Amino acid sequence: MCRCPFGRLGDGCELDFLAPCKQRPDGIPSCGGEVTKSCECIQRCRLYVCGNKDFCGKGRMFSSNRGCYMRDGVPPDEQFSLIPEANETGVKYFEGYADSAKEVPRDEALFDKSSKTKSEPLNKCSDNCSGKGYCASWNKQTYSCRCYRGYAGSMCELEAPSCFLNCSGRGKCIDHFCHCKPPYFSIGCSRSTVYPKNNPSRPSPVGFKIYMYELNTQLAYELAYFVGWRAHDPIYIAYQKFMAQFLLSSVRTEDPLEASLFYVPAFMFSYSSNGGSGREHAKPLFDYIQRTWPYWNRTGGRDHFVWTPADHGACGWDASLSQLIRVSHFGMHTTHTTFFKDFGHRGHPDYGCYHPLKDVVAVPYDPKMVTFLANTQNATLEERFRNKKKLFFFSGAVRDDPAYAGSTRRVLDDLLRSWNDSEVNWSEAPAANYHLAFQEAKFCLAPYGYGWGMRLHQSILGGLPKAHSVLQPHATPQKRWCGASRSNPTGKSQQVSPQQKAERATLRQFGPEPYSNRCKFGWVDTVEQLRARTRLSLPCSALRGFCPAHCAGEAPPGGSANSHYVVLGQTGGDGRVQHLA
Repeated sequence: MCRCPFGRLGDGCELDFLAPCKQRPDGIPSCGGEVTKSCECIQRCRLYVCGNKDFCGKGRMFSSNRGCYMRDGVPPDEQFSLIPEANETGVKYFEGYADSAKEVPRDEALFDKSSKTKSEPLNKCSDNCSGKGYCASWNKQTYSCRCYRGYAGSMCELEAPSCFLNCSGRGKCIDHFCHCKPPYFSIGCSRSTVYPKNNPSRPSPVGFKIYMYELNTQLAYELAYFVGWRAHDPIYIAYQKFMAQFLLSSVRTEDPLEASLFYVPAFMFSYSSNGGSGREHAKPLFDYIQRTWPYWNRTGGRDHFVWTPADHGACGWDASLSQLIRVSHFGMHTTHTTFFKDFGHRGHPDYGCYHPLKDVVAVPYDPKMVTFLANTQNATLEERFRNKKKLFFFSGAVRDDPAYAGSTRRVLDDLLRSWNDSEVNWSEAPAANYHLAFQEAKFCLAPYGYGWGMRLHQSILGGLPKAHSVLQPHATPQKRWCGASRSNPTGKSQQVSPQQKAERATLRQFGPEPYSNRCKFGWVDTVEQLRARTRLSLPCSALRGFCPAHCAGEAPPGGSANSHYVVLGQTGGDGRVQHLA
């Protein structure tokens, strides 16, 4: 089966299903918000992305009051999303794309209330945006191009490829999809070999390997939520950094029968954004994987992992997907807090949103880390303390909603304001020179907000000797993730600790990581945590219900029938979970 470009369907990608989402027949389809599209486009986008599900959690992309237009007498496949001229006849404008949507004036349908911009005909912008973007206006005066993903410049005249690995020089990047030259395929044109789904004669797995599923773009794709300017907030793109490293890593295998773990490139953030869960995307995706490949059923999915980088990680997922390894930034592993009794998880009341025995909490990506490290990277502890002028620092939002930080921020705000202590630097407003104010304090508050927070790793890398954190257990791997670094010749091996030797062995297998990238996201540490999950031996009673189907069978050698242990992610030659004493 072909992996089709976004918007195309069929065994040979022959059906241009999202043709109405192009401005012209040879254009690039986009479902993104903030630009008014044809009603046919939005209807097809919803069907393409969400199928016939009643709920489609893509926010304004499928908002019931999103403006759209329809050209009378034009076939559905030719209802292109080219903004109509003001004097164009035979065009109707609507608030909403459903059949029951009400007709509205042109200016109302073309205006986006969130961005306060208006979609304009292409000829209002210079050089028609080179045919590589849309035209929009502010205050009916300033016109500017909103470029398709993969293009830049004031007239969208510059190519700015957005594909992983820039297609490895083996294909052309269009939107976020690599059109690869044979025999290459996969994300980033990074593969050239196909193995059968099941071949009993293949050798047993050796070493630690990860296999990545090849998914069609309709199943999982890095959606362009907005057209122009706005991309994902960089604090959420650790999963992209992981993907870029993984595609080139020797940890990757193209043969699924060699795999210790299976990576599902679900691009969850494209379907959840920061505030959602994406469960309406995840459930049919994993149902498809179970139906299509034989590997899930060997362990009930416990050797499969997926990134869930949204604020609440996998909190919104029900129990049917709890067996997965979820890689998130939010390790909320309790079901209630002191001030917020019922934290919002679904279907797994025993351990909240994160199971500390199987899930992984990864360090988020933070491009500001180089700034934080500038004054602390090579400083001694005495030098760091010498510049600390305040006892305590916090700068951030404070809200009355008990779901926000479990009311921690609100309680401390009330307390500290009553103290009026000059040693405390506490502000709801953004602090000027934030990183300097952070480093001038002896202590800081590192709470979560509606989800995980950035302050924990900032406090560690910023040189604070101690930080108060709230249920973000990536603190321990963070300490190994990035910090002061000095060269150490290999010849001085007697001075190298066992831990350093282990880290060097890890780097030899997982591949080098540029220091500048390692300071922003810990690829090696994330993979180390994943590998640890394949070696983790624990009693079935500790798994709290997510592996009951695999806890039956004979007792392990030397063990009793009620003391079974399982190894997550590893199976015997017959595909059953191994039991260890």
